[in-house]
Amino acid sequence: MRRGRLALLGFGALVLVLSSAPDAAACSSCFTATEATRQAYYGTTLLLIVLPFALVGVLGLWLRRAARRGRALTPSG
Repeated sequence: MRRGRLALLGFGALVLVLSSAPDAAACSSCFTATEATRQAYYGTTLLLIVLPFALVGVLGLWLRRAARRGRALTPSG
C-alpha cells in the first residue's frame, strides 16, 4: 500500500512539474525559413527515411552474394 501511494505521489509531482513548464518555442530557423531552407529540411528528411532501407538492402545483397560464392567454391560430392 505504501509503495502505491509513493508511486501516485511521484506521478502527481511529475504532472505538476511538467504542466508548469513554459511552452517551448520552435527553433529559430522555423521562423526565418526560406524556400531553400525548407527544401533542405525536406531533402534531409527523405534521406533519413530512405537510408535505413538502403543499408538493409545492401547488406542483404552482400550476404546473398557471399552465400553464392561460398556454394560455388565448395566442391560437389
